[in-house]
Amino acid sequence: MEAMYYISLYLAIGACIQVIYDLIEKYYFKDEVSRFNEFDKLTSILLWPVGLVIFLTSFFTAFINRDKDD
Repeated sequence: MEAMYYISLYLAIGACIQVIYDLIEKYYFKDEVSRFNEFDKLTSILLWPVGLVIFLTSFFTAFINRDKDD
């Protein structure tokens, strides 16, 4: 029962991230070519931790190296 809870939580977090991305995409990307199709959306729901790790790594690397650029 506990595993089902974690799987549901994992998918719910992925779905919430996808909904937020869809809202951003709807209002800021006017080009239809750059929008996700259903396969891309499903992939992003299942692989959201990979994107989160890449974002956090890049963000903190840029934040740490910010002083070196000046």
